Amino acid sequence: MSRGKVDYEIYSSRDEPKELYKQAASLMRIFEDENIDKKKLIDIGGANGSFCGFIRSKNKNISLTNSEYNQKILKKNKIFFEKNKINVKVDDANLLTEKDDSFDYVTSFGVTQIFDDFIPSFSEMIRITKPGGIICNSIIVNEKDIDVIIKYLDPNSKKQISGWNKFSIKSISDFLKNNTKVLEYNFHKHEMPFDIDPKPDLLRSYTKNIDGKRIIWNDGLNMEITTYLIIIKKKFN
Repeated sequence: MSRGKVDYEIYSSRDEPKELYKQAASLMRIFEDENIDKKKLIDIGGANGSFCGFIRSKNKNISLTNSEYNQKILKKNKIFFEKNKINVKVDDANLLTEKDDSFDYVTSFGVTQIFDDFIPSFSEMIRITKPGGIICNSIIVNEKDIDVIIKYLDPNSKKQISGWNKFSIKSISDFLKNNTKVLEYNFHKHEMPFDIDPKPDLLRSYTKNIDGKRIIWNDGLNMEITTYLIIIKKKFN
């Protein structure tokens, strides 16, 4: 499976917590959990640990695991992980080595969309979640009932780059509805509360005002980046 080109510049800093992270934590009600100190969270495809770092900044005791396929990124951020007591796991999002029913919270941001099939990564996230646990899979989706596989040619190497696939809300909903381990699920569209200016790199998204609404737009792909947070609750045994 193609994983696309890794843009290491994106993973070189953590700056302010992403609005997406704040919205995810709020929707999952992580910080409202009275037993949070005894809970376990894993972020799949967590790269430099920015989401785990955000959670750690709000709570010093929750068990955090940053799962990432790219060992170079993990090695580069080793000091950060150790300083913030974040466990590190080298793993494949489509074939995790974690045991069944291991985590109270399972998250992933922009990972499932790099694959040409969304089912394996969703299935793995559900599998490793404890009964009654909460999952947040945030990806760009198609609001129309068509699964779209997108690849672009790198201007320099001319190689096909993936990472922008838009599986339809309908396809994902059908899968979750028919999954016997899923109790309930909801789709929440991510909307930026402030403007983001365009960058010289055409593949960097920014906000654009259309019909009075602030949307996330990508000039290089000439499309709206419809990012959703998909919140899933696993059934109790």
